[in-house]
Amino acid sequence: MTLPVILLPKANEDIRDQLSYLSEFGAEIVVKLTDALEITSNRLSNFPESGTLRFYYHSRLKHIRQWPKKGSNKLLLF
Repeated sequence: MTLPVILLPKANEDIRDQLSYLSEFGAEIVVKLTDALEITSNRLSNFPESGTLRFYYHSRLKHIRQWPKKGSNKLLLF
């Protein structure tokens, strides 16, 4: 089952900020991050049960999963 990956406005803003910052170090790193985000989004779309289930007290967050971006333990997708 394929589900849409929904990026909230704040997530889009965070991605734009990261890409803007990384562009100072060259286009290659921006392309790598963009590709990795696309691959990860496709994986989550095709396998929505992937990742670690997180536990929150708020009922709206009870099904949130965490998935690390391949090759980085500092960038996580929720």
